[in-house]
Amino acid sequence: MTIPMASGNNNISVLCKDSSGAFFSTHVNTAVSGGCVFGQGPGDLVGCLPEFNSTVSSPVHFVARDQDPGNVTHGMRVINSSTQGVLYQGCGRNLDAWIHIAPGTYNFTVESLYTCTEPPPGSAEGVQIGPVTVN
Repeated sequence: MTIPMASGNNNISVLCKDSSGAFFSTHVNTAVSGGCVFGQGPGDLVGCLPEFNSTVSSPVHFVARDQDPGNVTHGMRVINSSTQGVLYQGCGRNLDAWIHIAPGTYNFTVESLYTCTEPPPGSAEGVQIGPVTVN
């Protein structure tokens, strides 16, 4: 399960009720740096790096995950949203890639793929990452 959280310190509280009707709870403090952006679509695509509105150096580190409850995602790719050029494409539900990118300000799309190379029928699930300034 993925829980969206703001950057900074967060307190997570869990309240449970057992079969006898008794309640119990616990609290956990977490520190979150950055934040992940959740995709729009049927899967569970999350883009975590680069962070929204950040300034980074090339190569740029991209991190995204797709938990894919339907087990149909078999690849992921990174697209320059302005040119629609594919910057990276690979197999698997986890994207962790360093990509050389020329200096400038960009918006990127990370998409889940049906196979290692093809989007699913219809449209791919995607998450927008940006703007990102590359030094």
